[in-house]
Amino acid sequence: MSTTTEAAKSGSAAPVRCQRIGCDAIFTNDDNREGSCQYHPSPMFHDGMKEWSCCKQRSHDFSLFLQIPG
Repeated sequence: MSTTTEAAKSGSAAPVRCQRIGCDAIFTNDDNREGSCQYHPSPMFHDGMKEWSCCKQRSHDFSLFLQIPG
C-alpha cells in the first residue's frame, strides 16, 4: 500500500498553498474544488505600469500589483 493511498484513506491530508501568482489559496486535496484557485494568467508591463491581462487592473508599485486579487 502506498503512502499516498494511506493518507487519502486516513483523511489527514496536509494543507498546500497554490503556487500561481495572485492566488495564495491554502487547501487540501479534499478542498480542491473547481474554482478554488484564483490566479492571473499573465502580467503586462508597459511604461512603468504593471497590469494583468485578464482584469486590466493597474499599479505602479510592484508589491501592490501582486496583491490584486485574481
